[in-house]
Amino acid sequence: MNKAKSTSWNNRTLQRQRVATWSDTPSLSELWSAVVGTRADVRQRGGVIPAWVPLTAIALALVFLCISVTLRTRETMLQAEARYSAEAARVEQMRTENIALQANIEKLKTDPSAVAEAAHQYGLIRPNEKVVLLR
Repeated sequence: MNKAKSTSWNNRTLQRQRVATWSDTPSLSELWSAVVGTRADVRQRGGVIPAWVPLTAIALALVFLCISVTLRTRETMLQAEARYSAEAARVEQMRTENIALQANIEKLKTDPSAVAEAAHQYGLIRPNEKVVLLR
């Protein structure tokens, strides 16, 4: 009888497989020795931390500080530009109003009908005028 080999999982295949557990994870000391090295490696290098690590950290800190200062300065500049443009528009509006007031002053200086009209706005009348009130 010719038995065909089964392609399904059997007990031997399952026994060969290893299930990962928490006990399989390396301890902190094993990780430390893998990253830093053994005591002899550390002594040979002259210290725990390589020299480029603090220099790189300082350089990165300076870069981030410069970026932070630049961003704050830019924000302040944009706010100042907005205030400047608002004040410039207000000044232009005041100049326009001043020109209109100067024209009104000149008109009151030279035109008697303009003076009479301005006096009527304040309730003043000439001695020979009569006021008729309509209700």
